[in-house]
Amino acid sequence: MKTNNRKQNQLIQYITKTALKDLVYLRQLLDHTEDQQSNSLDFQVIVQSGHCLANTKMGDLITAKKDVDKLVSLIRDHPNEIHDDIQSFAYNEIGYFYYTIDDFTQAMRFKSYALDIAKSEISKLIAERNMIELLLMEKRAEASDMIRIAKAIKQKGLFADYVMTQLKLGNYYLRENAFEDAKHCFDKGTRIAKKHQLHYPNLSIQISLGVMYKRQKEFKKAIRILTPLTQDHKTIFGKIAATANLAQIEKVTGNYYGAITLAKTAVKLAKENRCFSHTPLFYHFLGEIYKKYLNQTEKALYYYKLGYETVMELVDVGITLEGERLNVVKYYNAFLEKSWVDLKERSSIQTHFDFALHKPWKEIQALFQFHLLIAHRDRHQFVEHLLKHLDMKHPTYYAIQNRLKKAGYTIPGIKEPIHQVMRDTLNQPLMDYILNHVYNISWKKANQQFERDVFQFLYQSYGSNRRQMESILKISYPNICLKMKDLNQNRHIMHLQE
Repeated sequence: MKTNNRKQNQLIQYITKTALKDLVYLRQLLDHTEDQQSNSLDFQVIVQSGHCLANTKMGDLITAKKDVDKLVSLIRDHPNEIHDDIQSFAYNEIGYFYYTIDDFTQAMRFKSYALDIAKSEISKLIAERNMIELLLMEKRAEASDMIRIAKAIKQKGLFADYVMTQLKLGNYYLRENAFEDAKHCFDKGTRIAKKHQLHYPNLSIQISLGVMYKRQKEFKKAIRILTPLTQDHKTIFGKIAATANLAQIEKVTGNYYGAITLAKTAVKLAKENRCFSHTPLFYHFLGEIYKKYLNQTEKALYYYKLGYETVMELVDVGITLEGERLNVVKYYNAFLEKSWVDLKERSSIQTHFDFALHKPWKEIQALFQFHLLIAHRDRHQFVEHLLKHLDMKHPTYYAIQNRLKKAGYTIPGIKEPIHQVMRDTLNQPLMDYILNHVYNISWKKANQQFERDVFQFLYQSYGSNRRQMESILKISYPNICLKMKDLNQNRHIMHLQE
C-alpha cells in the first residue's frame, strides 16, 4: 500500500535544497540517513534518488549509473508500494542522469514518466520544467514556456527551484547566442541564490557567465569570474569546470603551455574525485593542442588514447556512447588509422637530424649550410646558376663561404672536384633531408624550414626541457622560447603538415 507521509515529502524538498548548497554534505547526510531508516520503500527510493542526484552533479557517472539501476529495480519490483510523487522524484533524477550523459532519448523517456505520474502541484511543476528543458533543445518548446514555469515556481516560494529554472533558461539563451537575454536570467538567478545561500546554483550561474564572456571573446571578464571558482571547496565539479574553461581561454589566446597546465590540473582533480563526466574531453583537449598547435604527434596520440580508454571504462558499466564521448571515440579511431603514417614520416625525418644531438646551435647551422651549398654545388656548373637557384647575391655567397671556412667547412670551387669532399665529409641523412625537402626553395626559406624542423626534433629529443636546450645549444633561453613560438605559429610545415 502507498504511503503519503508528509515527512517524506519534506525530505525530498530538503534533499533538493541541500544539493544546491553543499553536495559533499548531502552525500554524508544520505549515507547516515540510509543507515538509520531502510525499511520503508518510499524512504529507500528517496535516499537512493538523492544519491543519484548528488553523484550525477559531482560527475561520478559510474556510481550514479549504479544508483540509476537500483532505482529502476526498486520501482519495477514495487510499483504499487511507492508513492506517485516519490516515483516522480526518482524518475526526474534518472532523467537528469541521462541528460547529463547526452542520452536524450532515455532522458525524455524518464522525464515523461515523472510528468505523467506526478500528483501534487509542486511535483507537476518541477516535472514540467524538466521536460520543457529537453523540448527546448529539440525546438519543440518556446522560451515563454519556461518563463511561465519560472513564475509559477516563484509564486510557490520554491526559491531553489526558481534559481535553477533561471539557470536552465539562461543556458538555453546562451546556446542560441542571445547573450543579453542569458545575462538577464543569470542576474535574476544570482540575486535569489545569494539571498538564500544556494551555493551550487550560484556557482553554476557564475560558470555559465564565464562561458558567455568567453564566447563573446571578453576574456578578461571571463577570467575575473572563473578564477575564484577554481578555489571552490564545496563543489568539486564547479572547481573542475572553472579550471577547464580557463584552459580553453588560454588555448584561444595562444598560450598553449598555460592551457596544458590548466587542463592537466582539471584531469588531476577529476581523477582524485571520481569526476568522470568530462575527463575524456579534457584528454581530447590535450591531444588537440599537442597535435594542432605543437606538432607533437606522439603526445597527441597518448592523450587521445587516454580519452578513448576513459570513455570505454564508462561504456563497460553501461553508460551509452553518445554526444561528446562518441566524438572522442570516433576521433581517436580516425587518428589511429592515419597516425602510423604520420609517425613513420616523422621518424624518417627525425633520423635526418641525429647529427644535431649534443651540438651547439652554431655548429648545427654551419653543418646544414655547408651541406646545402654542397648539394647545389654538385648540381650546378656555374656559380651564377647556383646563386639564381638559391636567390642569393654574390657578396652574400662569398661571405657565407668565408664564415663556413673559418668553422672548418670548405666549399670546393666550381672547377675543383667535389666527389672526394662528398665521400669524406658529408652526412648522408642530412643530405637526403636537403634533397627531399628544402632543395627547391630559396636560401632564406631553406634555412627557416630547417630551423623549424630541427628545433621540433631537438625539443622532443630533450624531453621538452628548454633549459637543457639552452645549455647544449649555447643560445639564450629567451631566444629558444622565441624559436619555439615561431614553430607553434608555423604549423603548416611541408613534410610535417597534418
